Amino acid sequence: MANASFLGAERRPDGERTFRLVEGESLETGYGKDLYYATFGEREEMSVHGHASE
Repeated sequence: MANASFLGAERRPDGERTFRLVEGESLETGYGKDLYYATFGEREEMSVHGHASE
């Protein structure tokens, strides 16, 4: 995913939230895959072009 940008919540060293998004590395704790599959379906259900199989 060389062209992908990953955004995350900015946190100060003391853990305080700034409510800003910053670019960073992809984290295993993110919910992106969960939200994608909940919206568009599991990978096995998708066709080559990214549309639901009929």
